[in-house]
Amino acid sequence: MNDKKYEELEINAVHSAVECFEKFIEFINVEKPILSAKRAMLGKNDCFKLNSILNFRKDVVAPNYTQDQYPIIDLMFHIALDGRLLIKSENKKGKPILAETPNLKQYQSLNEYEKYVYLLQIYWTKYDFKHNTDDMSSLSMFMFSLEGISNAESEKYLSERISYSIKSSYYHLEFFGFGSLILNEKKLNSFSRDIARFYRNDFGIKIGSFLKKKAYKYINDDIFRYFIQNSNLKGSKNLVDLSEENPFVVFKNIFPNKNVNKTVDPIDVLIDRSGAYLFKVSLKYESDTWRTIRLSHEHTLEDLHNAIQTAFDFDDDHLYAFYINGNSKTGREIKGCPFGGEDFFGEDEITSDKVTIGDLELYKGARIYYVFDFGDNWEFDIVVKEIDKNAPFPIDAEIVESKGKSPQQYRSWDDE
Repeated sequence: MNDKKYEELEINAVHSAVECFEKFIEFINVEKPILSAKRAMLGKNDCFKLNSILNFRKDVVAPNYTQDQYPIIDLMFHIALDGRLLIKSENKKGKPILAETPNLKQYQSLNEYEKYVYLLQIYWTKYDFKHNTDDMSSLSMFMFSLEGISNAESEKYLSERISYSIKSSYYHLEFFGFGSLILNEKKLNSFSRDIARFYRNDFGIKIGSFLKKKAYKYINDDIFRYFIQNSNLKGSKNLVDLSEENPFVVFKNIFPNKNVNKTVDPIDVLIDRSGAYLFKVSLKYESDTWRTIRLSHEHTLEDLHNAIQTAFDFDDDHLYAFYINGNSKTGREIKGCPFGGEDFFGEDEITSDKVTIGDLELYKGARIYYVFDFGDNWEFDIVVKEIDKNAPFPIDAEIVESKGKSPQQYRSWDDE
């Protein structure tokens, strides 16, 4: 491809991604959508309306689909939050919304190439690949695909023969201009069609190679990083030994001749999360068995776990996990670590003893899913019923109200 054709390809890729993201931001600012109470995401009607104005448009005819079924909307939602351009907040009625931050104003002051670099940098360094991919084999297959994209000598297209769990990643590559998707006409289910081909382009080869060889140490996933590092061994002379903590030092070199000099200098956006939090904890599938528990913003999720154990007369002798704004597949997982502390999961794992209630950015109506004992699988639904900033903050967790008899944790032989 000659220089003029490549320049056109580059301009189109950059402009298309930035324009799409700015339509997303404008929609949030103008429409001020209320997030769903259960998962704190855009609702079906808002997703349908937003989808209709995007250049990366999903082929749907009715507002029947959730945010995660719109791969590009879901991607932009997470980039905006991961980059702290938007944060989850509350409107005057206590409903969950997205609110802009001073970081957004910084982003809007950048030129188009600087915006593109920022979006790609946040995706590469902040996006939760692990949470959005179900298994290691699927993750590895996606990395093989990135390898194929960045290899100029490989075929121009990649067949899509991997699990549905990571197909959204191919939409992400199209969003960033790495190539184009060809979908099968036959629908596999009510909301998706199989990807028949992903056609990479020369821009994708260049940027894919840059990510693989220059920015691999910054990717937000240990499995990805290990895979890329090992696949790079043959060409180790081209690798960059990164000592800079700020990834922009590397990412700004994607477009060396495009005046990429500025980025967003993140401002720590502080929202007053203090208060006395009242949680209703219900035994799943037995809605008549519940407890209300009061804690302060300074208590940890481990404190909440301990309070639930006490409230339901359990022995606290098994592993557990919390899932914020979703279930075990859709929520943000925070594991409990009752036995070995850092030595059990590793010092980098974010566990329940390290996360305070205030850290969770909760709001009235927010939901948490809690599982105790992954053998017997005791499941609980937790809802934030109240956040009182004026009440005295409880020193210890308080069990305020109870309904229903605590279940028998272990069946005795007499029950057989």
